[in-house]
Amino acid sequence: MTARAQDWPHQPLAHPYEEIAFPRRFSPEELERIAKGRVPVKKSSKPSATTGAVDKWFIYQQGPELFFHRSASGECVFQLDLGAGLARVAGLEGFTPEDRRAVLGYLIDRLLLDSKAPPPAVSAFASLDRERLEMAWRNLAGA
Repeated sequence: MTARAQDWPHQPLAHPYEEIAFPRRFSPEELERIAKGRVPVKKSSKPSATTGAVDKWFIYQQGPELFFHRSASGECVFQLDLGAGLARVAGLEGFTPEDRRAVLGYLIDRLLLDSKAPPPAVSAFASLDRERLEMAWRNLAGA
C-alpha cells in the first residue's frame, strides 16, 4: 500500500523552517520503496508488540516531495524535494544542519528502506551516555 496525504491527520510545514542541502541520490529500486511512504499502524505512544517501537512517523510522497510528519501531532518536520536535493526542516532545535541531514537520512534508511544501520552520531546528542543516547533515538525515530 502506498501512503497518501489523506491517510493520516497532518499539518503543513510550519514557518520558520530551515533549508538544507540533501544531495543523496537513490537507485530506482530505492525510489520505488521510498514512494510507498509509511502510515502508522495506529495513533499510540505505546510500543508495538511486534517491533517494540512506537510508530512515530507518517511519511508520504506527493510529486517529487517527500513529507515526514510526527504521527501523534501531525507536525511536518521534514519536506524533502527528491529531485532538487533540498530539504526544508521545521523544529529539531539544537540540531546543526549536518545533524538534521543525518537524522533525515537515518529516517529514510530505517523507516522506508528497512536498513538496520545504527543511528548516526549527531552533535545534539554528543553529551549523552549510551543508555540515554538509545532513548533519545527511540524518542526521535521510534526505531
